[in-house]
Amino acid sequence: MHRNDHRSDPRIALGQFDLGDGRTVHGELTFDGDDTRLRLTDSSLIVLDEQKHRTIRGTLTDLTQVILLNCIAIENLGSRSRGHAHSYFASVYPHFVLEGSHQLDPDQASISAIYFDVDDAATIFYDYSAFGSAHEPERYIDQLVRQPDGVKTPRTGDEPREVYFAGRRQIVSVTFNGGTVSASHNPAWNLGGPNGISIHNRISNSITLSELSTFDHAIGLAIRLGRFLGLVAGRPQNISNVQVSTSEESPDGWYKVYWCNPPGRKLIGKSKDRLPHPADLPLDAVEKQDEFVTVLRGWLNSDAERLRARVNFLNSFAYEHHYSVERLVGAANAFDLLPDSALPRQFPVDPAVLSARDQCRAIFKALPDSPDRNSVLGALGRVGGPSLKQKVRHRASRIAAQRPDLFPHLLAVLDLAIDCRNYYVHGTETKVDFDSNFDTVVFLTDALEFIFFASEFMDFGWNLSAFLNKGTTQSHKFSSFRIQYAYGIANLRNLSALPNS
Repeated sequence: MHRNDHRSDPRIALGQFDLGDGRTVHGELTFDGDDTRLRLTDSSLIVLDEQKHRTIRGTLTDLTQVILLNCIAIENLGSRSRGHAHSYFASVYPHFVLEGSHQLDPDQASISAIYFDVDDAATIFYDYSAFGSAHEPERYIDQLVRQPDGVKTPRTGDEPREVYFAGRRQIVSVTFNGGTVSASHNPAWNLGGPNGISIHNRISNSITLSELSTFDHAIGLAIRLGRFLGLVAGRPQNISNVQVSTSEESPDGWYKVYWCNPPGRKLIGKSKDRLPHPADLPLDAVEKQDEFVTVLRGWLNSDAERLRARVNFLNSFAYEHHYSVERLVGAANAFDLLPDSALPRQFPVDPAVLSARDQCRAIFKALPDSPDRNSVLGALGRVGGPSLKQKVRHRASRIAAQRPDLFPHLLAVLDLAIDCRNYYVHGTETKVDFDSNFDTVVFLTDALEFIFFASEFMDFGWNLSAFLNKGTTQSHKFSSFRIQYAYGIANLRNLSALPNS
């Protein structure tokens, strides 16, 4: 089972839990990632109903109010006996646990904002000037350490140091159809002493909703934003430190959210992925903030319409440096799931082909109903619509036109990628032995994923040429693709899959 990097040691809490109809039972709640469990114990039989107990409320021994959401019964109708005494138990797996000072109805539209962290936030929001050390501190140290009358002023010396937080908490703010996304600094410091002084910072993300929403809607927005930030970072993001608020003004309106199985990177074996470098990222949220704002706004506003295609793509992208046939197929299929708005209204079709289609349709419609008849009619219904190759070519056309120097034969490479997909899905014959040349499958997978990503960002104002003209340390999947492209082309030429010129 995959686990997230940020999983911490288990925590156990005891309390009383409401099973409805006035019945309250003892419970032990263990917070332990995807092994989180609520173990209920009572002297009477415990029968959990899938619908009635999908949400379970409780009060812990420290009076914290908890709400367990999307619960699944793991162990039901269990019992034990000792002498004449009987004890019954049941175990529940919740997907979320909310902790606060008051109970909350998750089905009511009461959430005004959601807050969370991603692990590459310091790279994505690389605000390098927010913290620093002063130049020539000896010029200002006496003024800085001066104290009010009656308070002892510290002694100064020849080697003072001044470190600072520049004071601007908000890094970037983006309005979209559902509210406002912000990234902010959260500095914390001690008062100093003989052991030294320090300033620590945590960059958090928030989504302030344009209108009150349910908990599920708020979590859905966090997932959508997390996916986008993962693309910017070049690897999926672990989401942590989640909170929701019903009122920012009242402490009673804040709830800590324990997400038992949050989105995160897939860890396969002992793999360690490389940390992204700020210079390799496709967007700069600080120095090129207008572009970041425009692309993020466009992404979020279009996400509902393009969700199926993006999820397919992101499921492929999530495997990072691990490749399989299934990954290539998923990357290709993502283009087939794009909505009509992401494709041209018409693709050129030979009138003779359309005429033959209509004649064949009439012939097969006259036949008795059968799986073979219906299969052919389904295939005929797709004639005249864009093929998968045409969809991929359309999405790649701007990239091929802008940078033929970096991506020669790009459309031919993508045609070959679809041929590879068709070979593994339908057994279609190809001119390349993909089974014996898996490095080619890897290259074609990277090409499909790069085109999907780049065309999506370009739809919302991303400057592809500026990204490609930067130097790179190759720490980002898509910054390294332009370097690896030449090697992939050379390999395809060696396989006689592309012309030598």
